Amino acid sequence: NWVDLGLPSKLKWATCNIGASSPCDYGSYYAWKDTVTKTNYSSNLYNHDYSYTIKNIAGNDTFDVARVKWGGSWRLPSKHEFEDMLNMCICRDTMLSGTKGLIVTGPNGNQIFLPAAGYREGPVPMHKGERGYYWSSLSSNWPYCLKFDSGSQYVNYGTSFHGYSVRPITE
Repeated sequence: NWVDLGLPSKLKWATCNIGASSPCDYGSYYAWKDTVTKTNYSSNLYNHDYSYTIKNIAGNDTFDVARVKWGGSWRLPSKHEFEDMLNMCICRDTMLSGTKGLIVTGPNGNQIFLPAAGYREGPVPMHKGERGYYWSSLSSNWPYCLKFDSGSQYVNYGTSFHGYSVRPITE
């Protein structure tokens, strides 16, 4: 399922994370450019180089977990698509069915819920139920991600070998 938030890009946002069975379910965690889940997200187990020669993995059949898992035109959002969402939508902290997260209301009134799933560092879940970390498809020195916690939402660098959530988009 998907939702059109009424943004100029006309992109459709998935209603749940990869690996989730409902919008409130955290889903699976992935390192950047990984397409399989792990039990341990540490730098010595990260299978990719840190040179970031590939700056954009959107739609890449090898590195974009959304394309690999869901097929079709599903892909990771770019840094700019996350920024457009934050700038053009109303984002507010909320609880939905007992899950803390961010409700995003588009200019057209349609909504998606992003659960505060935290992230995985090594074998340990971090900030679960407190903060959200969602991979983008772009990198420069480090890959970008959407981050949020109580009252704050922004796009910044992520740690490539940490396990973050993925919220796919499609054309």
